[in-house]
Amino acid sequence: MAARCPFNSTRLPTLLLLACLAVCSRAHALPEAAASTEALYYDQVSARIPRDQAPIASVAMARLIIALHSARKLAVQSLCNGNWSPAGETLQRIGPYLPPTQTSEDSVWIYQSLQRAQPLTCGQVSRARFFREMSRHLPAWISIRPAGQTTVFNQGAVQARHRPAFARR
Repeated sequence: MAARCPFNSTRLPTLLLLACLAVCSRAHALPEAAASTEALYYDQVSARIPRDQAPIASVAMARLIIALHSARKLAVQSLCNGNWSPAGETLQRIGPYLPPTQTSEDSVWIYQSLQRAQPLTCGQVSRARFFREMSRHLPAWISIRPAGQTTVFNQGAVQARHRPAFARR
C-alpha cells in the first residue's frame, strides 16, 4: 500500500509537489535488513542488469519490472490455474545503481528488494516451488528467494543458499 502525501497538492508550487511525491513514494526502509537474518522473513529479488541492455537506471528498472511481471504471470498460469497471486508491499529497495568499482567491460546495474510475503492462491503449491517456477522464466541476471527460505533460485536452478551476515561489533 502506497503512503499518502499529507500535503494539499493544489496549494503547493510544482517544485514542492515533486519533492513531496519523491519523499512520500519511497519504500519503507528496513535498515540493513538485506544483510541480516531479518531478510529471511521477506521475498527477495536481486539483479545485476547488464548496462548494455539498460543504458540508464530507469530503463534498468523497467526491464526488471517487465521481466518479473512476465515470469510471475507464466508461473501463475503453470501452477495456479491462472489465479493471480498478489505481490507484497516493497519494504526495502536498493537501486538500480552503478557500483563505483566496476570496469566498463562488466558494467551492471545493481538492484535488490525485499517484499512482504503474501499468501499464494495456488492451493498446495509451496512458495519454494512457485519461486522456482517463476525463476525459470527470468533472465540470468535476476535471482529470487522466497520468504522463509534460504534457497536462491536462478533460471529454475538453485543458485546458492542465502547466508545472512551477522552484525560486527
